[in-house]
Amino acid sequence: MIVFIAGDFNDWRNKLSRNLCERLRVDEVFDAARPRGKIGESVRRFMRDRFAAAAVAPDAGQPVLASRLPRIVRTARTYPALVPWLRMDRIYTRGFRVTQARVLRGPQWAHLSDHSPLVADLTLHP
Repeated sequence: MIVFIAGDFNDWRNKLSRNLCERLRVDEVFDAARPRGKIGESVRRFMRDRFAAAAVAPDAGQPVLASRLPRIVRTARTYPALVPWLRMDRIYTRGFRVTQARVLRGPQWAHLSDHSPLVADLTLHP
């Protein structure tokens, strides 16, 4: 059975998240996309997010400043949208493989809501 649950959970202390994951056997997409323990990946993301080194946009092949790329963070801080500090919004799944999860940031998104949107790329498990 596949399950997809997404929304504003107001779960600042991760108590509901742990309960949902254990009782419903679902995965939070940011935890699934970036499991703990891979220090090299964490360092790489930290460096990319903190420094404005040039990167190449995968679809256009054009140089784009890293600061203009969507910021990838494991904690998925979404509130308030202009300066996200709290992890209030979540996506939970069962029966999917998470290929990527990200928070959309910046003024173009912040004017739509007081929460930053979450995006997850998923594929069905065979």
